[in-house]
Amino acid sequence: MGESNTAPARVVLTNGRTRVWVERGALHWKRGRTTITVPGSQIRQVKVAGQSLAVGIFEDAQVGTALTVRHRNTAVVAALGAEIEAIRSDAEAAGNLQSIRRQSVRIWPLRILVGLRDRVRNGSPWWRRALWYVLLGFPLAVWLPVEPGFLGPIAWLLLPPGIALLRLWVGMAELDTRWVMWRRGITVRASFESDPYREATSAYIVHFRTLDGR
Repeated sequence: MGESNTAPARVVLTNGRTRVWVERGALHWKRGRTTITVPGSQIRQVKVAGQSLAVGIFEDAQVGTALTVRHRNTAVVAALGAEIEAIRSDAEAAGNLQSIRRQSVRIWPLRILVGLRDRVRNGSPWWRRALWYVLLGFPLAVWLPVEPGFLGPIAWLLLPPGIALLRLWVGMAELDTRWVMWRRGITVRASFESDPYREATSAYIVHFRTLDGR
């Protein structure tokens, strides 16, 4: 599953609310709302034992000295462990000492409000249309010359659920594919480029690395 169109392909280990991946010479460890970015120079050791991965880091008051995670696929654990070991070795050769960074996202009400603001400003035009529907549609529905008077607001309320039910039907039609991907798929970060041998503007070549390094 492709997630990025700029970064090179990387294995992403997911276990519940924990996500672990390597990107741009650093280990990214996301647990819940908090993401810890550990440069290769701060990694002391990497231990891979079957389904378990443990990363020892140098002493840090905010992070602690060890990060551990488990995954049902041992090949994914081994591949990610090899990537972490690689950035640690590269950092030792370069001799660059960088600090550990810790970032926490906003709690969900604020995050939702900020996300809605960004979507209205920079997202699909449908978000702006929905905003106008809320701001202008309700007064117009109230002022509609219909009897009884509550039919206008009821019609205003029923249109969005109708669209949502249609979207839900489309999602249910894709549920089987999503289930197979969740049970058997492996998430990777992939890079995309336009296919020079096809005229279609939506034709892309996807680059990603397999667990055996190809």
